Amino acid sequence: MANILFIAPSSYPLNGPEAYVNAKVVKILSEAGHIIDIVSLKSERRDRHYPPESNNFYFQKANSINVVKVNTGKNISTVLNHIGCFLKTGFVYKGSDWAFKAIKKCEELVRKNDYEFIYTYDYPSEIVGLYLTKKYKIKWVATWNDPYIMQKYPKPYGNGINANIPANRLKLIKEIGKWTYKNIFPNERLRDYMLRYMDTMNPDSCIISPHIVLEDYVTNNKHKSKILRMVHSGSIGKERDPRNFFIALHNILKKNPDYKIEVTFLGINDRGKPEYIENLIRELDLENVIKFHPPIPYSQSLEFIRDYDICLIIEAQCEEGIFLPSKVADYLQALKSIFSLSPNTGVLNDLWNNKLIPYFGDIASVQSIENEIEVIISDYNNQSLKFESKAISYFGNKRVCQIHTDLLSK
Repeated sequence: MANILFIAPSSYPLNGPEAYVNAKVVKILSEAGHIIDIVSLKSERRDRHYPPESNNFYFQKANSINVVKVNTGKNISTVLNHIGCFLKTGFVYKGSDWAFKAIKKCEELVRKNDYEFIYTYDYPSEIVGLYLTKKYKIKWVATWNDPYIMQKYPKPYGNGINANIPANRLKLIKEIGKWTYKNIFPNERLRDYMLRYMDTMNPDSCIISPHIVLEDYVTNNKHKSKILRMVHSGSIGKERDPRNFFIALHNILKKNPDYKIEVTFLGINDRGKPEYIENLIRELDLENVIKFHPPIPYSQSLEFIRDYDICLIIEAQCEEGIFLPSKVADYLQALKSIFSLSPNTGVLNDLWNNKLIPYFGDIASVQSIENEIEVIISDYNNQSLKFESKAISYFGNKRVCQIHTDLLSK
């Protein structure tokens, strides 16, 4: 069994999707017998959108939890920590102040423990991982659940793969590629996207490990009513524009006014366009169809979605979908049929083609979405909504744990 220094700013306390993705890794590795010391971040910046939880379900067998706090906003402490980060590591960017304080805590732990691996997740843990692996020669396993860096996100999320970035960040990218022992990605498309600009990263170091479904806790509440109920968990608006989905719903209900459909959005509505969603709903006469529910703690959200028939994924209109939304695993955890509105070339379409999700519509095509809603309505009326059961084993904790076990035994 391995001793692992698990550096994940988003992990404990549990305060959003990224934290739960990382906490599940802690759970399966610690329960497999690996010794996990967590270094995490406590900051109001990461708590503001999602209600935090004090749920220790994921951390019961972790060896220790070390929370490194940082001040938020513009203050002398923040400035000094940014300067300290640059002087100590040679790298700095907005938000890297935590890395400076985290390195101090990590070095305390390194002096006390014989770590075989460093795991890093989310900004700015990569600065910490790089510093420690160079100084102490501990094998560094970096997980990339999203593209690095944010400016390189595909449009409309960022400026695309050819985005110009500061020289200091470009140097950091090259150093990361040189020093990582292994690089974990949730899917092949994200791996291939990042390898196009992280040209010092060894492709043989890359491992695919999806988000986790905890197989022993899979439960289902089969909702039965005369209304087809759909739910979307997470933010919409701005990049994740539901316009084409709403138009498709409008068209179907106009042609078939007897159809009974209810769609609930759980979470943050309209992050970047004030009143855009509400105006769209009024324009399309969907006030009696679309409902909203404010964000609730993650554990409650899993209970919430069990009362629905279809779980929705709405992605941005990217040229290529390279993201694996964490909600895929959440929906599977509740044994719910997934309807993904995503780019026709992308990760979710791959899952659909491989029969890991049952329903798919091209987010750029109203007709494609409309056609798939008709299929869903027909299946619902025939009491035959599809669920791809083999997805449980693909995303299941047993398979993911084995991926890590193989990595750690080399």
